[in-house]
Amino acid sequence: MQQRCIQNIMRDPFNEQVVGLLKSSGLSVTYSRKLILETFLNANAAISQLKLCKRFNGQLDKATIYRTLRLFVEKKLLQVVPTTDISITYACSANQRPASVTHHDLHFICEKCKKLFPLNEIKLPVISLPQHLSATRSETFIYGICKECNKAGIKDP
Repeated sequence: MQQRCIQNIMRDPFNEQVVGLLKSSGLSVTYSRKLILETFLNANAAISQLKLCKRFNGQLDKATIYRTLRLFVEKKLLQVVPTTDISITYACSANQRPASVTHHDLHFICEKCKKLFPLNEIKLPVISLPQHLSATRSETFIYGICKECNKAGIKDP
């Protein structure tokens, strides 16, 4: 499956959305950047650096993946998403929607498998802050059990 993903991107080296996002962020378009950004755009959950290394198994080295993740966070293409343990995961940022002070991230964290799912389609009400405070972003986490863990009947450790 991972090989198929890489082959699809290689067949379509000018994926308009990926190239457009890279260029609009002032980044040069490279094979590794296209590959990593495409992966995040197609993901339905946050991804760790370790998972990316496993997915690209020899196609990209760890240093390239790490530098690309840092650069994407700096350019606001990705955001760092906290997890229930000490690991770091990344998810697509709000760069596809208009940036505003009222941007809010909502995530579901499975208490069994620890996967994190962004809930971008759910709109939360805007919270009015006192005039002396200025928010740049906010995050909300909902904890529960995902569909896969429910099906698998995974028990608490």
